[in-house]
Order: sequence, then structure tokens, then C-alpha cells
Amino acid sequence: MLSVFHPMGFPVEIESNSLDIFRAAQVIWGKYPDLAGTEPVRLRFHVSEAKEEVSVPPEPSDVAFDGDWMTIGCLRGEHHGPNAYAKANLAEGWAEITLPATRAAQADYVNYHFLEPIAHLLLAAPHYAFAHASSIALNGQALVLCGEAEAGKTCLAYACARAGWTFLSGDATHFFHKSGEFAVAGRPFSVRFRESARDLFPELRAWPSELRPNGKRAIEVATAKLNILTALRARASHLVFLERKAGAGVRTEPMSADEAFERLNIHVFFGGEGVRSAQRATLHRYTTLPCVRLIYSGLQEAEVALRALIPDAI
Repeated sequence: MLSVFHPMGFPVEIESNSLDIFRAAQVIWGKYPDLAGTEPVRLRFHVSEAKEEVSVPPEPSDVAFDGDWMTIGCLRGEHHGPNAYAKANLAEGWAEITLPATRAAQADYVNYHFLEPIAHLLLAAPHYAFAHASSIALNGQALVLCGEAEAGKTCLAYACARAGWTFLSGDATHFFHKSGEFAVAGRPFSVRFRESARDLFPELRAWPSELRPNGKRAIEVATAKLNILTALRARASHLVFLERKAGAGVRTEPMSADEAFERLNIHVFFGGEGVRSAQRATLHRYTTLPCVRLIYSGLQEAEVALRALIPDAI
């Protein structure tokens, strides 16, 4: 069986002998339209019919890179059952994955360990660089919110969306390789929060937290249920690097392109030198946009400061 999905608008062709794989892909990518019209990357899943139970530890699978090759292997052992593993050629755009049927039936496991990491890295080689960043837009101009894990990227992006901004992405933003463009693509159909976000946004109390495959609890909500505007893509106008400090008030200050690139370059960790060079070139180009450091403590004041970056914003 074969089907094509379009995460961030780019085609991913999936071939498998199991309907469970297509069901898992539908959960995360079913709403994305084809926005690229390019050749797909290809994922081939072989699902064994082994019936024994398979217990995989909550930590992510061991992932290794060797030039253009990516491999994923789960632990073997008497408590782990048959092995699940994958190999992918990032430069050529294909992957082969083997899973036991008991694990293929678990959509969260398939998506977290295999579908999402492999597809996003295969697509990155020809199409984009990416960063662990949120993104929002106002008046057709996008701000990319970068920062450390505790910087509040997702919560600030959602706070802005509640104030009338358009939400593009809560935790990953993609920068297109295409020269002359500064468009960014997001993942706008759902947003994931830590449990502590309920203290900031009371409406999140309506959704339970769930244990993710990485062993951490999170609240994941379809943005269609949050009454906010969303978009798949927008043109970036600024890169904003967040620093959340208690009692700091709010202020913005310019950041050099060199510092911005150094902070984004940590996301270039995969593929051979050709793939990595393309990633770095794209990130260099985007750091020619205005780069800003936002030091803040409160979400409302931070939203006002971000709004001031957009010309003609009301």
C-alpha cells in the first residue's frame, strides 16, 4: 500500500504493508495540503507480524549519523522483544523502517520515534533549515521566536495569538532554502504545552495532560479548538531571541547577525557536509533580517513589545 502526505506542504510518500502506519501519519499530517509540487521523499515501512509484546523504554531511540546516513535502533533484550530500526539516506531522500506489529499499532510511538524525525530530516535536505522556535505573524509579517528550552517560546506565541496574531508554530519553524525568499513554514494545527501553562491560560484546564513517548507529560490541543487564527506560511520580518527573567520588565535590543547565526547553528547536526553546508547557508541568509533580543518577564508586556516591531501594527 502507498499514500502521500504533505507535512509543512512538502510531499512524503509512505509505503507499508500495515494500515497502522497510514493511520499514524494521518494523525499528524492529514490536514496539510500540497504546497510544493515537488518530488516526494520516500519512507518504506515493513511491519512484522510478530505477536509478542514489545516493551521499549520511554527515552528516544538511539540515533546516529554517519555522513548522509541516519540510523535509528531501539534496545534489544529479553524485555524488549523484536527490534525496531531504521536507516535513511538524507542526501537521496529515502528511508527503510522495520517495526513489530505490536509497536506499529501505537501511533504515538510510531510518530515520535520514526515518522516525524525521519521525514523532517529527509525534507530538510532539499527544502529547508529548521530551528526549535515558535512563529507568529501580524499584518502578513512573521516573527520567529527563538530561545532556550525555558524561554517561553510556545506560551508567548499562544499569548500573541490570543491577542489577535496569527499562529504558525509552537515549537518548530522551517526556513526555506529557496534563494531570495524569507518565508517560514510552521506546524499550526496543534500546540503542545507543559502542564504549568494552565496557570497562565485557564482554558487549558479543559484538556488533560498525557504522557508522551519521551516520558514527559504535556497538554496537546488542536488549535481549531482554541479560537485563534492560524497559517501554514508567512514571510519572516524579524528573528527574536527570547530571554525570560523574573522581575526584568521588558526591553528589546539589537542582536548581531553573527550571534544570531551562532545560536541557530546548533540546529545543524545531521547529514554529510553537503547537507550541512546548505543548512548553514540558509541560516546565514535569514540572519540578514533584523535580529532582536527580547528580555521580558510578563507575557502581556512582551506581546506589546513584539507588536512594536511590526510596521503599522495597531
